[in-house]
Amino acid sequence: MNTTIKNLKARKQPNFFERFQVTSLLMQSANGTLYNGVEVNLETGDKVRDVVVKFFPKSCVRTYAGVRGVRCPSEIYFHLKAYTLARPFIVEPLDWIEHTDDFAIAMEKPQGTMDLFDFCNKYGVQSEKNARIIWTQIVIACYNMHLGGVMHSDIKDENVLINPTTLQIKIIDFGCAKKVQDRYEKPSGTAAYWPPELKSHGSFKPGPVTVWSLGSILYLLLAGEWKYSEESGFMRNFLKEQRLTDEAQQLINRVLCIHEYSRISLQEVIQSSWVQHAPKSPKKRNSSV
Repeated sequence: MNTTIKNLKARKQPNFFERFQVTSLLMQSANGTLYNGVEVNLETGDKVRDVVVKFFPKSCVRTYAGVRGVRCPSEIYFHLKAYTLARPFIVEPLDWIEHTDDFAIAMEKPQGTMDLFDFCNKYGVQSEKNARIIWTQIVIACYNMHLGGVMHSDIKDENVLINPTTLQIKIIDFGCAKKVQDRYEKPSGTAAYWPPELKSHGSFKPGPVTVWSLGSILYLLLAGEWKYSEESGFMRNFLKEQRLTDEAQQLINRVLCIHEYSRISLQEVIQSSWVQHAPKSPKKRNSSV
């Protein structure tokens, strides 16, 4: 077992709030409250870095994971495990603590980042080169998590942080994460990014759902939109797709195939030329479309 998971034993740090000092409210989420904060060197009192501290009441914890006799909320457990599986692409979890009524986790706050939702609104449709750089990182992260038995279950633009200069990404929010298994009966995550099979027969396999979620990110990057309604589901904009290369259009057709068993697999996505030949993250964003 890796070092990060071993550290789950140290769940009651007496100096947690001396090391991680909350400064201001960041946002209220469905399952907790996030605050801006700073990490402080306990020996010198100097600031180490900016952090985010998330509090979530025990009444909101749906499932726990057991690690060597330690009861740990699944969100914290899967965040820690995902970081060991896909470290460059996951926001780093620093420490956590258990209180009588709630839990708190401190994590890094990557400098100069915004979520992918705001990025797409600000910068619009991306060039295929930039889209490949961004999307490939998310694909690799999801692939490595699946190999290690973790399904994020809520991959979407709001759960991906991006540095607009370097195009480097970090995945956040493991509140819906679960252990990879053959099939699930109860969906989780955000309905707007669910594939058609969840509406047609309820149960689903982890791979095809993750591929569809990745497809939603790809479509946002290349078409600049993701239109969804409860009645019609996802609605493609074929006029916008016409400006794309044949390779990009074919990839969209394969990842957003409405039939679960005809959709490209996560293994095939990682082996596709779009991923295998993706350029590396630049030192500065190429703004050309």
